[in-house]
Amino acid sequence: MNATIASPQRKQLIGFRACLLTLMIMVCLAYLITTSSGPGPLWAAAQAGQPWALQIAWGIAIGLAVAIPAWSAALKVEAFAAFKNQMLELVQKADLRAMNPLWFALCAGIGEEVLARGAVQPLMGIWWTSLIFTVAHYKTIGFRSMNRAKWGYTASVFLASLVLGFVMIELGLIAAMVSHSVVDLYGLLALRTESSRPELAQANGS
Repeated sequence: MNATIASPQRKQLIGFRACLLTLMIMVCLAYLITTSSGPGPLWAAAQAGQPWALQIAWGIAIGLAVAIPAWSAALKVEAFAAFKNQMLELVQKADLRAMNPLWFALCAGIGEEVLARGAVQPLMGIWWTSLIFTVAHYKTIGFRSMNRAKWGYTASVFLASLVLGFVMIELGLIAAMVSHSVVDLYGLLALRTESSRPELAQANGS
């Protein structure tokens, strides 16, 4: 009985295929933008900047420098309890078993940065791109019922977009993709660990 009941719930979880499809859509949109009105082809944007090895190293360093204090504060500081609960509710909709956090982080980091930084930012600049980037996260933020936690999350998304925009300008698109992926991966792993705590797992009916 338990297995039969649990199965439909798991099918509703967001899985790797959904993230891969989203990645493909974002890359296609970026390609269309850069070929129709961009300053250059998408591949040229990826090749620009510092050598790839240096971009990857800086991307990891910047990602960890942002992720560790930000997620530690979000999960441990009482003032951010509402934000923490909001994030825990969101991750309940995703299948975070096994290596899925890595694939989710890579799909988001690559897809969103290719579209936002590789295609939109060269046309609209860093500030408008960050505004569009923030609005594009409307499903995660839930603009229909804003509260203090959601306003805080909205501000953090906008600020993160600005940081990634400057990373792209100073280092290159690859560095922005790596930084984004590292922040998301660290956050997903931290949230998976937090949601698996006995009291939370019991509350969610796991």
